[in-house]
Amino acid sequence: MERTKVKYCQWQKGTLYFAVKGSDGKTSYTPLPNPRHPDFAAVYGPLRNAHEARKKAKKQPETSGPNRHYITNSFKALVHEAEKSRAYREMAPSTRDNVDRYYRIIIADWGDKLVADLEPADVDRRIDQPDMAQFPGKTLNYLKYLADLIDLGIRRGYRKDKYNPARDAERPDTGERLPWPDDVFERAVDMSSDMLRLAIQLGVYTGQRISDCIRIEREELLSCARAGEPMGLVQQKTGVEVFIPIHPALAAIVEGFPASPTAPTVLYNRLGRPFPKPDQIQDRLKHLMLELGYFDTITKGGEEKRETRYKFHGLRKLAACHLAEVEATPHEISAICGMDIQTVVHYTRGVAKRKLARGVSNRMSTIKPGQERPDLRLVA
Repeated sequence: MERTKVKYCQWQKGTLYFAVKGSDGKTSYTPLPNPRHPDFAAVYGPLRNAHEARKKAKKQPETSGPNRHYITNSFKALVHEAEKSRAYREMAPSTRDNVDRYYRIIIADWGDKLVADLEPADVDRRIDQPDMAQFPGKTLNYLKYLADLIDLGIRRGYRKDKYNPARDAERPDTGERLPWPDDVFERAVDMSSDMLRLAIQLGVYTGQRISDCIRIEREELLSCARAGEPMGLVQQKTGVEVFIPIHPALAAIVEGFPASPTAPTVLYNRLGRPFPKPDQIQDRLKHLMLELGYFDTITKGGEEKRETRYKFHGLRKLAACHLAEVEATPHEISAICGMDIQTVVHYTRGVAKRKLARGVSNRMSTIKPGQERPDLRLVA
């Protein structure tokens, strides 16, 4: 019987193989179903398309050097496109530095690999390697930037199947930054120094990151409070403009706190100057949490470390929860805190569950013992 000829394939002992040479000069053989089998096209098509994409890939100069190249539709090419995007250009310098660090790791891992060829197993094996497995925070960031990069590639035609394998990778447990419970907040306010107490109160009343709290100007906050208008602020990290309603209690706290003669900001350091970076506030808060006993001893990189349970970012979550408790919608919370809708829903899911439970509880209270009720059995 005459065997069907198929491009890039060879018959061996009655089995059809997709046979192509790799970059190392060795031929790889992938067994295929019989060409008459209904699954043949589904198996053969992706193999042929990927191979032809490699054949057609042109070498193009990379911006980092005249002698370096990247392959069309590869991860190097995608990073190059990402670095030219508007979103990348509008990032704050600190955010861009962090993104660049992970882009370099991604290029080292997958540089010449076609984006369309990345499989979930590839991602799983990568994050299981010691330099990732021992650092869950690093792994989480790596998966985030890899997934965002592939999303860009999908929009720009790098993956025709529109599948993002980094989105399905198992996320490590990093000890999620929790919203502060009421008792933790009260103890922290009672035990902290004057400036740290003001920073904590500013964080929970505004819902902003510490990097934005240290930039809030005293007179602008108080003038907005007097006028009953929300205070506008462009977030440093994201460039998102938010509008923060000034709570009367916050205005009273700020007005009652001594102003610095040399700093226009609400918060200032021991020299009376604005905090140049949030590190000093973060360090003071970390020491406070350790003193109050809110920490866990963990092993990181082979060493035991004390990790505080509550960070300044938890105040941001707490602010979102407080807004949800007073019936603010996710869009209203987003406008105030500068979070995307998905993040708002994620942060306030506990509030939503409590509201649902209260609703059920209220309905259940209307049912009296012995009262005739509808049959709740499932009908087949």
